[in-house]
Amino acid sequence: MKWILGVIGVICILGVVAGFIIDKLGPTIEEEVAPPAEIEETETPSAPQTIEELFSDADNAEISEDNGELKVVVTYSEYITDKGLRDNMYERIRTTLGLRPEIAALTSLVKVPLKDAAGNVEENVVMSYQLYEENLTEINYDNLDGVDIPAIANILYLHPSFKD
Repeated sequence: MKWILGVIGVICILGVVAGFIIDKLGPTIEEEVAPPAEIEETETPSAPQTIEELFSDADNAEISEDNGELKVVVTYSEYITDKGLRDNMYERIRTTLGLRPEIAALTSLVKVPLKDAAGNVEENVVMSYQLYEENLTEINYDNLDGVDIPAIANILYLHPSFKD
């Protein structure tokens, strides 16, 4: 028993000595207190104010309106058919509805170049989204974040390369 107490005592003494050495060799108080780093103020990107701004990353965006029916045709020059772009388009449709809640119908098309089995590349529609007046009138515009954009579509076409 005395032997165990002796070992514990030696360990405690070694711990105190080690702590003392670390304190003496560690950084001084002046080194520990560094001046506060200057924080760069970055601008928060503003929400798009127009539909043109919303699709400004596209290589081409044709936006037209006829008798309250809004048509948006977006073309990208690169083959980018994936879930991320598809979901991003859903968010852009949601934003379009927020910017233009008075529209009577919405048609949104996304085109990208697709390569067939023979290696030919042709620009094709990979997503077609159509929303008509009967569904537009049911949307809760005060809670657009809660709207399931794919579920409320009257017509939703996704090219096989654009699905999950």
